[in-house]
Amino acid sequence: MNYRKYLIRVGLGSAGVKILGTGLSFFLSVLLARVLGVEEYGLYSFAFSFLVFCSIPIIAGIPNLAVRESAKAHIDLDWARVKGIWVWMISIVVCFSFLLIVIYGFSKVIGINVIEEKRAEVIFTGVLSIPLIALLLNQGAIIRGLNKIVVGIIPDVVVKPGISLILVLLCLTTSIGVLLSAKLMMTFYTLSLLIAFLFSLYLMFKYIPKNVRFSRNIVFECKKWTLSAFVLSIAGGIQLMFGYSDIVILGFFGSDTEVGTYRAAVQFSILITFGLTVINPILHPQFSKLYTLRDMEKLQKLVSMSSLAIFFLALVPALLFVFFGEFFLNLTFGKDYLMGTLALKILIIGQLINATFGSVGALLNMTGHEKDVMRGMIYSFFVYIILCFTFIPLYGIEGAAIANATSLVFWNVILRHYVQKRLKIESIGLISMFNLK
Repeated sequence: MNYRKYLIRVGLGSAGVKILGTGLSFFLSVLLARVLGVEEYGLYSFAFSFLVFCSIPIIAGIPNLAVRESAKAHIDLDWARVKGIWVWMISIVVCFSFLLIVIYGFSKVIGINVIEEKRAEVIFTGVLSIPLIALLLNQGAIIRGLNKIVVGIIPDVVVKPGISLILVLLCLTTSIGVLLSAKLMMTFYTLSLLIAFLFSLYLMFKYIPKNVRFSRNIVFECKKWTLSAFVLSIAGGIQLMFGYSDIVILGFFGSDTEVGTYRAAVQFSILITFGLTVINPILHPQFSKLYTLRDMEKLQKLVSMSSLAIFFLALVPALLFVFFGEFFLNLTFGKDYLMGTLALKILIIGQLINATFGSVGALLNMTGHEKDVMRGMIYSFFVYIILCFTFIPLYGIEGAAIANATSLVFWNVILRHYVQKRLKIESIGLISMFNLK
């Protein structure tokens, strides 16, 4: 198939899935914010963010590694290596989950309690989500690496929020609705992960070639994969911390009400980078393949086109939310969340600048320059943490927004520098478009 037609076909399919998934997730967030109330919603948001932190070692880097290695193996038809990646990934998740159980049990025995009891109960309710989300993301990554890009994102993007939404709606239509709480919602979230994981397992067996499923040959490169996963996990982990550290730190310095209000603002700001989340899963295997073939001209064109698409998809909602943020917050989440209006505008400006730089992190990761991403992430994260502990105690949710937006801009500037240095590629589409032939 013609390369451009292939990208259009996959892009439209991925966009459709992402639009549906984003709509489901956003509607679920709005429904929970209204039904639970700002304080209980803040409690759920804090517990969810804390669980993400615990999951970082197995969800931050391994999925990117699985996409990259599967894409390379797919070019060489090396099915034994694909199977090896799958088995190795499962082993890592199981071992890490067992380690968490040991740590939790030990902390209970010696009586360590760093989190208040009510929050701890909600967190413990969702503890099974840690291995489930890791398996779900990693299996989807392998499927995407084998060029089943649209299929690979369906379980996580559509099935997971869809099941959660169905469970909440069923709960609201029965007498159980009065019992809906942060703890019950965490139970629903874990159950939705289990169903999405089983569905992704079904897709693995359906779409992965028979050569992989029935081959007795398995190729392991454990040392190489472990080293790459470690580097990718540091970079990816810091990226995840960018999305959740402000909520966790705000939770320790502020109330659940403030956390809930800020979480609502964050949910709106995420919509700005919708184009980035839609296009990135398509770009990952394509970046890897074009760089492997050393077709740098085509790689530059792909980077430029995708960067422009990401920017223009972000520009319209950004302008709407900056000028009419209070209206949209009141319309969706309700008047109890209007205190987050200024924080929302700050977050949106940061996300719009983020979209302007394009897929710099994905480009470096998929071309084997994950160490540069790690360096950029570490520098930016130090700035981020310093800003969080400086501004959050002083300004609350606005301080969290300032720390988030400022560090995000700093991160993109650094990664763009490494893209130009290593690949001689301009990642900002608004700049490179004038140099395209």
